[in-house]
Amino acid sequence: LTVFQLLTTSDIGDVLFPAMRTAGPFSAAYFVSLIVLGNFMLLNLFLAIIITGFSETKAQVLKEERENQRMIEQDKLRKAQSIAGPHEDSMPGKSNSGRGKGLKNKSGSVEAPREPHWSARLME
Repeated sequence: LTVFQLLTTSDIGDVLFPAMRTAGPFSAAYFVSLIVLGNFMLLNLFLAIIITGFSETKAQVLKEERENQRMIEQDKLRKAQSIAGPHEDSMPGKSNSGRGKGLKNKSGSVEAPREPHWSARLME
């Protein structure tokens, strides 16, 4: 309790002057050094707690931002896939060769892929 009273410098005279009467004037140097070092340690303790809290908060914010960015990218990809239509390999009549990118016609040649009708896009 006395150390806390010294660190807060609350009624320091109640402790300092009786100690100086019994131990001499060098006890004042002890009390001053105790106050300075104790307050320095308390300051470091509080700053460490605050910095730890901020770093945890920053890590959480960065994690949430990465998750949000990943979700945005997934939404963009899903939207692009829904606008483009079903996957090329899953549609019958599509060319699976390396150069064919459209539908095969009756003669076997490849036509350009067709865009979905504008009304089909509105229903999505």
